[in-house]
Amino acid sequence: MSRQKQAKRRANLLEFLAKAQYDRQQLDRQRSAQLAELAEKRSALAAAKSQLENLLHEALSQDSAIDLESLKESPAKPAFEGKRPRRLSYLPEPLSRADALKPWKRAEYQAAVHKAEEAFKRDLAAFNQGERERIAAVARENQATEDHNQDIEQFIRDFAEGKRAAIIRYFRLVLNKSAWPPGFPNNADLDYDAETGQLRVNFSLPAIDVIPAIEGYAFDRDTGEIAAIAMPPEQRGQLYSATLARACLRALHEIFSADRTQTLASIAFRGCVEGMNPSTGNPGRFCLLALNVTRQQFERLALEHVEPLACLRGLNASLSAEPEALRPVALSGHEDSPTAVADDKAELADHTGALETADQAQAERISELENEIENKNGQIAELEGWLALQREENAALREALSEKQIEISTGESQLESQKRQLADIQPALREEQARAADLTSEVQAQRLYIAVLEGKLKSQSQDRIEAEMPSAEALDDTQPIAALDEQEIELAEEEIFTPIGDEEPRDESADTPIPPRGILPDRESLHVMAVFHEADGEYVDYIGERLPKAVINRLALENKLERHKFHSYKLRATEVGLEWYRELLRELEATEADDAEQPASAESKPDKTTTLGDLLRGDVDDAGVTQQASQLHDADTQKLVDRLKRLGEDEAKLLKLLVSGKWTCSVESVQSAYAGRPFVRPMVDNINEAIFDVFSDNLIEEDDARLVVGGEFRESLKAAIEMTDNPYLRE
Repeated sequence: MSRQKQAKRRANLLEFLAKAQYDRQQLDRQRSAQLAELAEKRSALAAAKSQLENLLHEALSQDSAIDLESLKESPAKPAFEGKRPRRLSYLPEPLSRADALKPWKRAEYQAAVHKAEEAFKRDLAAFNQGERERIAAVARENQATEDHNQDIEQFIRDFAEGKRAAIIRYFRLVLNKSAWPPGFPNNADLDYDAETGQLRVNFSLPAIDVIPAIEGYAFDRDTGEIAAIAMPPEQRGQLYSATLARACLRALHEIFSADRTQTLASIAFRGCVEGMNPSTGNPGRFCLLALNVTRQQFERLALEHVEPLACLRGLNASLSAEPEALRPVALSGHEDSPTAVADDKAELADHTGALETADQAQAERISELENEIENKNGQIAELEGWLALQREENAALREALSEKQIEISTGESQLESQKRQLADIQPALREEQARAADLTSEVQAQRLYIAVLEGKLKSQSQDRIEAEMPSAEALDDTQPIAALDEQEIELAEEEIFTPIGDEEPRDESADTPIPPRGILPDRESLHVMAVFHEADGEYVDYIGERLPKAVINRLALENKLERHKFHSYKLRATEVGLEWYRELLRELEATEADDAEQPASAESKPDKTTTLGDLLRGDVDDAGVTQQASQLHDADTQKLVDRLKRLGEDEAKLLKLLVSGKWTCSVESVQSAYAGRPFVRPMVDNINEAIFDVFSDNLIEEDDARLVVGGEFRESLKAAIEMTDNPYLRE
């Protein structure tokens, strides 16, 4: 044999082996699936048989009594997830001050407000409709629940009183509560005899279909199929009889165990099956089991150990010999006899006569009830008319309430807007109040200064008139004013309004004349104007430049400075102020030129007159103004020392931070120094309130997240800190 044939044969052999192995695997899978199906069917059959066998034992471990209070229900309120709309949430943000001045912005804002109002009204109407529907649903649910609970209350009272309908209803609930296997009808017709205490139960039993017709399953290895093993008819009939016995005992157990009030004395049980009569071929209802048992008889039974059929025989029950053939039992042996039928007819005739009499009485009673119903209908119609009027009034009230709510929402919106406007105005108002206080103090100081100048002016004028006029040519006080004019006694305007301080006695023999003095401004005013002159018309932040606030306010009042429209701490020089400052500079140059041309005399005393150059250079020693300012400074410092004694540790720490930071520091640095405690503003307010009456102004101002001490207060504050004995400031 050639190698080629050997290789081909080997390949065919391997292919055959692979196919055989594959077929073997498929067969194993098929056998496994068949065995699993067989096990499943056997398990289902065993479960069905076990369920029938344990039909009685399952009921013994359960409590069949019903708590009638548990039948009551609580109203389930329908949930409404909507949220009542608020008008403020619909309105747009108010316009800023700048946008409020623009007509197109105002028009857009009015259109947005109108649109928001329409959306608010629409959503409010939808919310009100939903709320009305929810309230109606809640009312219906509550009424249904209340009716049900009232019915249960009446049921409980009737059952306690032993009324027939309540007892039948209770035990019907007990039987309906029981969970029977599939195929069991679980229907029962009940009747109760209150005189004997007997409950009659016509119980529906299952047909023979509940008993499996298959005894088991077998696997045929030759055919590979699962074969069902039929149950013999005799065995199936026995299982059916045992199942009916278990169902009867279970129903009796559930009824007696649920009777906690010992209402029942006995039970007349009839077990019936609906099916086709094999002898007539017509459908019917066949009684296959009959039993009369008392409570004492049934309570003596140990149901967990009894054999069902033997137990029923011991209770003298009647059980069909062939239940699978629907052969009924004889009921007490006389129910179907002719004598019993005749007796029943006679009894029926008696009952018929009684019923006719009862019908007449019932007809009269019905007529009375119909009249009462007509009266009640009239009353109901009147009440419905009154209810309709009340509903109309309620609708009108609800509409008025909705309008009031809209008005309230509008008022709340306007109030919020006014609050915001007030919050915006308050800083400017406080600044104006502070400025008014500064101006008041400045006016008082100027009045005092003017009074001093007027006194000095009168004294100087009188002295000069007396010194220049010869004694022989003294004026006659009795002459008219025209005589004074003839004597050419005139006072120069510069001399009248020149303030006179303490001067050295005039040397009459000296030939050097005393030049006239003009009204010289204070050094701080000139310094401030010099800063604004150098700014060349630009706005200057006087807090950042550390310029004295009182001088700024005075110059602004004199129209030498003007403030920024939106930032009160920024100012610039006006044309009047610049012209005034340039005039002072020209006077300074002229004065210094005159001083340079006039020769100095070794014997003459130095001139005490203060010039504009001295003010600009800072060489001021004015005995009148400077000394008065020094005295005022000393008085303020002493008051400030008294106020600083009252400061606590936190306020003293803040002042020390300002002093160490050259009279300014950021709010962030203050918060970090106090470990992040957010109470910087209260500390500043406490300090300002403590020493407000000293300066009539706030000592500390806040500007762009920075705290600044006014330049006019720094020297007094520094001196007061050095003089105070406050332990927190001395540390």
